[in-house]
Amino acid sequence: MGMKISINNSGLRLSLFIVSLIFCCTFCKQEKRPEDFAFSACTGLAGKMKVDTYNREYSQQFITETGEVKDTIINFTFSENELDQIYRILVKYDIASYPNPYIPKHEYQILPDDIYSLDYRFNGNRYKVVWDTFTSAQDKKSKRLRAVLDFIFSIVKEDPRVEEIQRTSKQIQSL
Repeated sequence: MGMKISINNSGLRLSLFIVSLIFCCTFCKQEKRPEDFAFSACTGLAGKMKVDTYNREYSQQFITETGEVKDTIINFTFSENELDQIYRILVKYDIASYPNPYIPKHEYQILPDDIYSLDYRFNGNRYKVVWDTFTSAQDKKSKRLRAVLDFIFSIVKEDPRVEEIQRTSKQIQSL
């Protein structure tokens, strides 16, 4: 007296496909980088390194053996994939919500100070975050801002021309 259950294979496959499609659309959707996305990022002692996608350049400032401040500027562009990754991390960490200037709470001051600056545009809006407070704050927002800039400059530093500029800069500063 067993009951026989009949399952229509094509109906089951269609149902699984629809569930999979809904899952992908809901959970796997990556926000597309807007066409107008561009940024300028600066970090280092007194703003020593800067990458600027508005003008497609990288610059580094250093002091020569004569004490003269010198800027070295090269043409620089990120790949489309790198720009997508940078955009996603900015959105993920909600950097657009940071105040300008960004002044985190801190327990102690550090000298000399690092400057963190990020000016960026997307969807017709421009955002700017500058952090120059002589601190090494360890709160969540500070760590995220540092992580964004570290990520950007880790990409930049992989360029052989940038490596050469930094090598030359270190040699001059050690004189």
